[in-house]
Amino acid sequence: MESNKIKYRFRKYNFTPKKHEPTSVKDVMNDIVKSFKMEARYNNAVIMSSWEKIMGRTIASRTEKVFVKKKILYIKINSAPLKNELTMSRNKIVEMINKYLGNEAVTDVRFI
Repeated sequence: MESNKIKYRFRKYNFTPKKHEPTSVKDVMNDIVKSFKMEARYNNAVIMSSWEKIMGRTIASRTEKVFVKKKILYIKINSAPLKNELTMSRNKIVEMINKYLGNEAVTDVRFI
């Protein structure tokens, strides 16, 4: 009967449990968005919802439409002098939005 016994061989693993560190909700959301490949939609939604926070109340009150398409931010403004003023500071707008989002979501700004 001894010959019928099965001998088990166990491999010796150098297993150390992972130390879990706390992560922020923002990091978790960014990981989820990246895994579903929806960064463009997410960035567009964040820019639209927080436009007043990024640019200020006066600019937001004169803005009719804001959207991102292929990393280009399109802005429709109903005030010609404001549009001219913002045209001069396109690079600053791009920097502010990318800084707010934490990644390079916008490369250029165009006014409609």
